[in-house]
Amino acid sequence: MKRFRKIRRLGRKLKIDIADYSRFKSTRAAIRNQENGYDKYLKSIHSQILTLNIRNKDFIMKYNKKHDRIHVTKQETKNRLLPANIPMPFTYMLISSDENIPHFHDFLATMHHPDFVIKPDRGHIGKGILVIKKRVGKRFITASNRALELSQVITHIERINKGRFSQGKRDVAVIEQCIRPHKSLRNLYYTGLLDIRVICFLGFPVMAMARLPTSQSAGKANLHRGAIGAGLRLGTGEIFHAIYKRHSITHHPNTKYKFIGFKFENWSEILKLAVRAQVISGLGFTGVDLCMDETRGLLIMEVNKYPGLEIQIANQAGLLTRLRCIEMFVNNANNNLSTEEKIEKSVLWDKNDWAN
Repeated sequence: MKRFRKIRRLGRKLKIDIADYSRFKSTRAAIRNQENGYDKYLKSIHSQILTLNIRNKDFIMKYNKKHDRIHVTKQETKNRLLPANIPMPFTYMLISSDENIPHFHDFLATMHHPDFVIKPDRGHIGKGILVIKKRVGKRFITASNRALELSQVITHIERINKGRFSQGKRDVAVIEQCIRPHKSLRNLYYTGLLDIRVICFLGFPVMAMARLPTSQSAGKANLHRGAIGAGLRLGTGEIFHAIYKRHSITHHPNTKYKFIGFKFENWSEILKLAVRAQVISGLGFTGVDLCMDETRGLLIMEVNKYPGLEIQIANQAGLLTRLRCIEMFVNNANNNLSTEEKIEKSVLWDKNDWAN
């Protein structure tokens, strides 16, 4: 209780939403080090961290058009990216109402796809995603090894249609390809699918992290469900810091693999694909999620219109300084740079602590 009051006073002093700052590790560090340049430290942190309010007002509202914020769903994103040859998971079918359920039965009867994923088209933060990794007899085995009857799978689709995972608004269930992670990543996750998130802004990569599933997250890569957030060096794709349950770790709690120092292959291609996806999506500020499939290679999973702020914790750095640096450059310079030149610029800024 005493520590909570200190954090609340800190929030009032900085004039921010304490829900944003209470999740950032450096806040507690500031409280512990009040006697060691406390005010100077707070000023430094305040200038670096992207909070929820600033994210919404200065970046999402300004750079993501209102029409796109409302109407660009997962499937609409595919409709924009696929014609530009951006690789994405295959969509097998869309179910928008009970009338489409017989088509789903036909899909299951073919047995061509024993594994698949069911997603709400308007879902967010991983809600409503059901991963079927195999079928055993008449039962469907999920990524967390739970066995479901067909009736339970149908019920899940009906809940998506009724808006259970989209704030009560009717939604479409997307039946999609199930990704099988590349063999080179097998030690980085317990089960399910790990992904890489790259924050992209106006065609520039800004910050990146890998999200590693654990037993607690039941195979999902969402940090709030118990996945690991691993900060990646923007220039190399190397894991240099990771958080799990708000604590820094160096080894995966389930596989016991030491992932600090691990480098993702084809890192320059990952950054290039993420930036292209952001630009083609029509959104100016995004969190682009990628994965590495065993057979198809790099795939764009999603272009997130409201990227979360936890990536700052994983990277032990704030987003705001970086975003302002890019804003200043775009406003004061000729922005007719190629994708490769923008990536080189971001990597150079990163080496110089984002001094424009």
